[in-house]
Amino acid sequence: APRLERRLRVTFLDVGDADCALVELPGGEAMLVDAAGSADGSAAFDPGEVIVAPALRARRIGRLARVIVTHPHPDHIGGLAYLVGEVPIGEVWDAGDYDENPAHDRLREALARRGVPRRRPRDLTVGGATLEVLHPRGDADPLASPNDNSVVLRLRYAGRTLLLLGDAEAAAEAELVAREPAALHADVVKVGHHGSRTSSGAALVTAAAPGIAVISAGPRSRHRFPHPEVVARWQAAGATVLHTGRTGAVTVTIDARGRLAVTTARADALRDATAARAGR
Repeated sequence: APRLERRLRVTFLDVGDADCALVELPGGEAMLVDAAGSADGSAAFDPGEVIVAPALRARRIGRLARVIVTHPHPDHIGGLAYLVGEVPIGEVWDAGDYDENPAHDRLREALARRGVPRRRPRDLTVGGATLEVLHPRGDADPLASPNDNSVVLRLRYAGRTLLLLGDAEAAAEAELVAREPAALHADVVKVGHHGSRTSSGAALVTAAAPGIAVISAGPRSRHRFPHPEVVARWQAAGATVLHTGRTGAVTVTIDARGRLAVTTARADALRDATAARAGR
C-alpha cells in the first residue's frame, strides 16, 4: 500500500524540450513539478493527456497533493490544464509570475473552473522527506525574466539531496551561489533550462557537484539542447549525465537507509552514460 511506502521516488518523464517530474513521497503522497507542454503553447499535442496522465495511471496515482509550477512558460505548464480536469489536485503552487501565452490562459481558466487553490511555494516535510524552496525568496521579481523567477527546489530524504533547477539562468544561479553555495550540493540535479548555454554556469555546477545530472530535452531538440559544453561541464564535475531524449524517463529512488538507485526507461542508457563520463 502506498501509505506504507518508505521510499522517495522521483521520475523525470520523457517529455521532449519540456519539464515534468513525478514525485512520490514516503507515505504515499504524490505531486508534480511542472507538467510539460509545447514551446508555442498550442493545444495541438497535449502531453498532459498523452504522457503525464498515463504515467500517473501506470503508478496507480489517483490524486496529486500538489502541482508545483516552476514558472509559467508553455513547456512547463501546457499539460496541466488537462490534468486539472482529470485528476483531483489539492493545490497548485506558483511564485505569482505571469506570462502571456495560450497555455497559461487555459491553465488559469481550468483552475478557476475546478476551484483548485493557488498558493505560494513554501517549505514542508512529508513522510520524513523535506522540500525546501531555495528561489525565489517570496514573490516573483517583476523585473526578472520568467526563467530567472523559476522556483528552485531542494528535496532531501535519508541523507540524500535532489536539486531541481527549473529554467533558472545566469542571474538566478548567481544569486543562489552568492547566498549559500553549500545548499546547492546534491546527489542528483535536474539541470536548469534543458541544458541551455544560458544556464549551468561554472560556479553553480561546482557547488552542486552531483553524481547524477538529468537533462530534460528531446532527442532532436529544435534548440539543440543540451549543448555539448554544458554536458561536458557537468561531466567534469563528476556527474553521469542522463538526457531523457536518449534514456527515456529517469527514475531516482531513495530508501529509508539512504540507498540511492537510478533506472532509465531504455535499459542500456545508464551504462552508456556512465561510460561516456568515464571516457572523458
